[in-house]
Amino acid sequence: MEYSDTQIAAADLALKTLLERDSYTNDYIITGMIKKQYGLKATFVVDMLIEDGLIARYGEAFFKLTSKGARAAKRGMRFYKRRELFWSLVDDVNKITPVIKAAYAVAGAIFGWLASLLFG
Repeated sequence: MEYSDTQIAAADLALKTLLERDSYTNDYIITGMIKKQYGLKATFVVDMLIEDGLIARYGEAFFKLTSKGARAAKRGMRFYKRRELFWSLVDDVNKITPVIKAAYAVAGAIFGWLASLLFG
């Protein structure tokens, strides 16, 4: 999911708060801090973090940091999103590579056949 600069800062705040509080805390603490410091609708940022798998609901009134979220909290959200983009590009390239290899093999076979006709 795409984050704006303010949302990245708010997400960093939420993740680092969870990391400092032994990976879980009350949802009112997180939403209150985001709203107070950034003036954002805190539930939107929290929903984005849940959707990305960085935090999870822990009961009715708590958030829990996931292992992915702990890595993002330690390195920062901007680094995490950049790394996620890199690996998604690698996955896209890996999907295209077999097509390129097949095209290269077909072209080699055709040029080999033409060469055998011309020089054979």
